[in-house]
Amino acid sequence: MGTDRQEIEWQYDAPEGLERIEEWLGSRGDSVKPAESRLAVLGGSSKELVDTYYDTGDWQLYHAGYALRIRRETSAGDPEATMKSLVSAGSAAGNLREWREISELLKNDRVDALLTAPGPVGVRLRALLDFHEVRRIFEVRTRRQTFDLVLTRQIADPRKTLAGIGRIGEVALDRSEISLGTGTEPARLVRVEIEVDASVTSASPELEGFVKEMEGAALGLQPTTTSKYEAGLLATGQSPNNVANLKVGPSEKE
Repeated sequence: MGTDRQEIEWQYDAPEGLERIEEWLGSRGDSVKPAESRLAVLGGSSKELVDTYYDTGDWQLYHAGYALRIRRETSAGDPEATMKSLVSAGSAAGNLREWREISELLKNDRVDALLTAPGPVGVRLRALLDFHEVRRIFEVRTRRQTFDLVLTRQIADPRKTLAGIGRIGEVALDRSEISLGTGTEPARLVRVEIEVDASVTSASPELEGFVKEMEGAALGLQPTTTSKYEAGLLATGQSPNNVANLKVGPSEKE
């Protein structure tokens, strides 16, 4: 019916672009010594995502502490509704954040499917909204390239390939555009997200070490100060509370 979990991730702006970052990630697939465990980067997938965010006219969801979106992948798959907490549930060392994320698949991406959804998002929405009308507030379109983070070990026979121990995370390279209407250039975000896999309950030492190595690799990464939701509110000039002082992350250089 759906999921209710803690999303654990690091987020960075990439004002110098993503090309060097892609090259660095590609170099992480080299072989390792026999019996040595390490974190390897494996090629993932490319996808086009359309995220439409919603709230009521009096910002009921925002004041309840949630951002609501419907995400659809342009090539395939059912749309997914997600409610994500606006405030991090905790902060470890550095840029690590935790968010509550409640999701369920929908029959279609229309609001009526959202309001009648039988899973955890639909149930929570009906409890929070008290029949207030849900409206579209903005849309974000993202070109995403992903890489799987897998613990690997070189087995004894050097002629054989790496043996996977388990996927523990993912790197997502995002080029996002926030629509500002016909005839207006969209606001752009270029970001890197390192997310702990849904099957893992906390960031492992290997994953934390990988993030520190990535931070120190002169890739031009800057910790983000706003979420995509906050950036969308600012870019579209919507201020349900005190969001007008937020800063949108830097755009990728052409």
